[in-house]
Amino acid sequence: MISMTGPDAAIGRPAKDGYEMAAAKFNKDGGVFVKQYGKKIPLEISILDMETNPEKAIARAEAFNQQGASIVCGTTMMSGSSDVFEKNKLPAITSLVTNVGLWERGFKYYFGLSKLNDGIINAVFGALRKSPKIKGQPSGHVARANRLDR
Repeated sequence: MISMTGPDAAIGRPAKDGYEMAAAKFNKDGGVFVKQYGKKIPLEISILDMETNPEKAIARAEAFNQQGASIVCGTTMMSGSSDVFEKNKLPAITSLVTNVGLWERGFKYYFGLSKLNDGIINAVFGALRKSPKIKGQPSGHVARANRLDR
């Protein structure tokens, strides 16, 4: 869930590339081990453009829930849809959110990375492995993003 268009596209395009590279790296080794299935499951990435628009971010969050995404990752405008992830118990990881009040709300399914660094992709996929709940089947979707603060 990234902005491929609008003012935040300069952030969204590199995030897209990074997640695709990370998924390819994990999939080269068979995917991510999912304890519930006792095996590695290849990652599938589905990208939805938030268009740097908070209303579209909310709509995209609902769309990922309807698609049966296992987890959603994203950038910037994603924080405006935090309530959607909590309501649907859909784990979400975002980056570039500096709103401290957001994290004080005690979310169980919304996480953020506040520090951008070379290890951000490893941090996100590390969080995927520790997700409180994985929805869907082994072939479920993993959405794109880049944030985890909690």
